[in-house]
This record gives sequence, structure tokens and C-alpha cells, in this order.
Amino acid sequence: TKYLDLRLNKALKFGRLDVTMFADIRNLFNWKNITGLFAETNDVTNGLFETNTISGEFPNLANEAAGNGALRSDGAVLLNSCATWAGASGPVNCVELRRAEARFGNGDGVYTVAEQTTALNSYYNLFNGAYRFNDSPRDIRLGFELNF
Repeated sequence: TKYLDLRLNKALKFGRLDVTMFADIRNLFNWKNITGLFAETNDVTNGLFETNTISGEFPNLANEAAGNGALRSDGAVLLNSCATWAGASGPVNCVELRRAEARFGNGDGVYTVAEQTTALNSYYNLFNGAYRFNDSPRDIRLGFELNF
């Protein structure tokens, strides 16, 4: 890893008032510092791990939807009425799926396979995305201090 940080200060005096302005820049040249890699690929991405992580979620969702009569033949899940969902946390799951469909889809109450894929990829990237292997990018803070 490599960094170059810079802090600039400028103090001015106006009678009895002291003003200090500063610029604090971390990773001045915005160098990309990789802090970890997947052991299997020696890279920040691992397609096989991603596929294995999210592929099991599709049948789980399909089984739950089928058990509640909400699975269409194309794999989409109908989320129009959550009151009829049964099981350990049926109505709660339906409401959460509705929210996921609204966020990652078009909000029409039909959770298509494309919307499911988008949501599950987002879930995977949250915990295992390439960003988590990179250190902080450039960060700039500007400020001032007044002393009376």
C-alpha cells in the first residue's frame, strides 16, 4: 500500500480574531490500494463463489412462493396479497419480498427472475463485492477555526 497525505494550514489575524483555515487531503494521488484477494482467483472477484452463494436462493424462493400459490410458470413471484401467505414467517416474508421488488424492480407486485437476480447480486456485493478489498480512496476535508 502507498499513501501520500497532505495538510495545509493558513492562519490570519484580524485584530483580536484569529482565523485558521485548513485543507486535509488523504491519499492525495488517489492510489488504488488493494488490501485483500480471493485465494482461489488471486483477484478481487470470484465468479464461481458468487454463483454458489446466490444460486441456492432461487429454489428457496420458488419453493416458498409455490407453497403459497404465488409462483408463476416463468419463475416470477406474485406479491399482490400477503395475507394468504402461510408458514413460519409467511406474511412477513411476502412484505419483505414486496419491498425488494419495489427497490430492485418496477414496483408492480410481480417479482420477476431478472429482479430477483438484481436483488441477490446486490446482496452478494454488499458483503463480498470487489470494493471491500480496496482501501480508502482520496478524502478531502476543508475547514476553518475561529479564536476570539
